[in-house]
Amino acid sequence: MVRRFLSFSSHRKRVLLLKVSFTIVSCVGLLIWWNRELFSSKEIFLPRSGYQKAEFPIHQLPEHGKELGDEFLVRVLQEHKYVEVDLQARGTLERDDYDEEIKTDLKGTMWNLGARGERGSVPESQAGVAEEVLKKEAFNKVLSDLIPLNRTVPDTREPACRGISYEKDLPDVTVVIIYTDEAYSSLLRTIHSVVNRSPPELLREIVLVDDYSKKKELKGKLERYLSKKFTPGKVRLLRLNSRAGLIRARMIGAHVAKGKVLVFLDAHCETTESWLEPLLTRIHEDNRAVVCPIIDVIDDKTLEYSQGNGAFFQIGGFTWSGHFTWINIPPYEAARKKAHHSPTRSPTMAGGLFAIDKEFFWHIGSYDSDMQLWGGENLEMSFRVK
Repeated sequence: MVRRFLSFSSHRKRVLLLKVSFTIVSCVGLLIWWNRELFSSKEIFLPRSGYQKAEFPIHQLPEHGKELGDEFLVRVLQEHKYVEVDLQARGTLERDDYDEEIKTDLKGTMWNLGARGERGSVPESQAGVAEEVLKKEAFNKVLSDLIPLNRTVPDTREPACRGISYEKDLPDVTVVIIYTDEAYSSLLRTIHSVVNRSPPELLREIVLVDDYSKKKELKGKLERYLSKKFTPGKVRLLRLNSRAGLIRARMIGAHVAKGKVLVFLDAHCETTESWLEPLLTRIHEDNRAVVCPIIDVIDDKTLEYSQGNGAFFQIGGFTWSGHFTWINIPPYEAARKKAHHSPTRSPTMAGGLFAIDKEFFWHIGSYDSDMQLWGGENLEMSFRVK
């Protein structure tokens, strides 16, 4: 259940659901942590030259503004300009050209379709159109448009998770979401799920970075929707004036972030109950921890949420050819854990979805800006994490 799965979007070509459960590695995912034993097999061996010890102790990070000295970020900001849309001003307009279109979209959704993550289908009269659109979009966009944007999903946490009480002083977060010509409905469903299932005091903001989209519905229509449906300042929208690629766009999103923790998500996720607190708990305990969630699947044709097997999951490794791969948890790591839901150390991460202390992100060098699209950056960052 810790695998990548189905086609979905232009950036990641994945369809997925963010699943959080305290019975599965710290209620949510894999702790990226250096340990020599984890590199003992040939499949995941890492030369010691790749190891750098952090220069600061736990909870004593550099002052805010570390990113301004990041050579990779400086290059990105020189090559790619961006503007932040004034959503608050747009929301104060009494009337907008897109108001009727937005109302029509909302009226066109089918109440209870896809509720609780159940499988859905389009009316027979739209089946042919849906099939053709699926070939182009790589998922059932027609069905997605019919499912309510704030649909419910099942609470898949195991019983041991539901009684957990989290500390009140967890750091707040900026959720960074990059998109390029993403489907309008799946993007909004991602945003709604994050807002609806995140404690307001912990969700500082969602930063959307539009990596030079061409779709008309992602322009004024999206701006108007965001400005009317969400609290001012809770969702921010940046537009790049040229295609930067996923990695550079993420760097720009991290640059403007106000939260203490960065959570990177794909533009086609749905979060579940108590998804955020476990991530932040691990970082609160050790701000050098980089935490990844377990990911379940949303079917590309029916948009059904499929829960994985919580009793079994894998951690990240890599092959000699430099490709990420999933590997079984070594027996000594399983024995080290105090409980099944305790964090599991992993040599590498998949990289699509993870949380990291913002200052630590800049301290370890952020991303290499020459990695313009995606693929490989997850291993490169994993090797620098301590």
